Amino acid sequence: MKYVIIGGSAAGIAAAAEIRKQDNKGELTIISKDKFYYSRCQLHMVASGAASVDRVRLPHAGLEDIGIKFMAEKTVLGLDTAAKTVSLDDEQILAYDRLLIATGTKTFFPPLEGVSGPWTFGLRNLDDALAINEARKTAKNFTIIGAGLVGVELAAELVKTGVNVNLIELAKHPLPIQLDQECGDKCSKLLADAGVKLYFGNPAKVLHRRPEDSKPVALELTSEERIDTDVLICAAGVIANTDFARRAGIDARKGIIIDDRCLTNMPDVFAAGDVAEHIDTVNGLCQLTAVWPTAVRQGKIAGINMAGGTASIKINTGMKTAISVMGTHFISLGQICASKPQWCKHIFRNTDSRGDESIRVLYTDGKVLKSALLWGNVTDAGLYHEAIVTRRDISGDYLFLEGLDAAKRGKETMSIL
Repeated sequence: MKYVIIGGSAAGIAAAAEIRKQDNKGELTIISKDKFYYSRCQLHMVASGAASVDRVRLPHAGLEDIGIKFMAEKTVLGLDTAAKTVSLDDEQILAYDRLLIATGTKTFFPPLEGVSGPWTFGLRNLDDALAINEARKTAKNFTIIGAGLVGVELAAELVKTGVNVNLIELAKHPLPIQLDQECGDKCSKLLADAGVKLYFGNPAKVLHRRPEDSKPVALELTSEERIDTDVLICAAGVIANTDFARRAGIDARKGIIIDDRCLTNMPDVFAAGDVAEHIDTVNGLCQLTAVWPTAVRQGKIAGINMAGGTASIKINTGMKTAISVMGTHFISLGQICASKPQWCKHIFRNTDSRGDESIRVLYTDGKVLKSALLWGNVTDAGLYHEAIVTRRDISGDYLFLEGLDAAKRGKETMSIL
């Protein structure tokens, strides 16, 4: 049996390990654009110089020792599902019996005038992070478009290095998918107090460049305000790497459509990770779930099934986010940004002996937890995530939560209008 995996990150590596558990004789090849396996979750640390390449490099789980070929720095140009072959940029053609597409995503660059050119970066791979870090040697003004997870984490790290950091976001506060207005305002204050200049609700209009070398000089907003900009970083979204798969006739919308076994519409072709679309356990919608734990879970399921096993997706959601900004931890679970009129919002506050405030925001539909936001104290986040996924009645937890309020500030409950 010949197994080929396209993509050497979370889903691909997890799949390879599972295949080898089931089949210790089959020929197994991983094709990767990257030089090696590394943590994409820490790219902002490399970009700021806070972490070395060695620190973010991950072990291949002994793949070479169990007969797995890792083809680094290779790009797939074509796929022939009838002939069962994959063609590479170096003109090699690999045959497969079963194929996994785990190609992840790439940066979405907004249709902004002047966006194309030198010193404009995304932050989706190690080369991006290294290029941003290199720019820090001479650049002073860094502007980030997008205050989602990537943008906020990068801004928080870059500002520590002494450079000027501007953060642009269409919404009214950072992390608009993960945070409500109150916690979003708290996150804004953490960033602003650290020195990040915030521009919310004021989209970018034009990136101005110097005529002599095309390097950026200023970003102009729709308000006509100009922000000094030496480096522009786009962190306003991603696009699934589906080009060659689409050309081969594989069904895809925003990502490649998979079933519960991670199979595509083509025989013996699987997909997993950030590139794949499947039903989200929380909201019931078919969508991308571009988070590391889900990629690993899907990769394992794909690997088992590629090797002849029987496994299926039971839990599949990207709606779980943990982040730390300037030492403050918070976790967002479920659809914070998509609350419904019939939901009820419960707020539990706790102020400890040092004066640090923790907030727990629970959104319920009847007795069922739909989403949760934990700010400061993130204890029991796993239990709330389980309750959301399993639709468990959590009304019995309220008495315990009210008892957490050391400042006796009480519980707030309101309808969502």
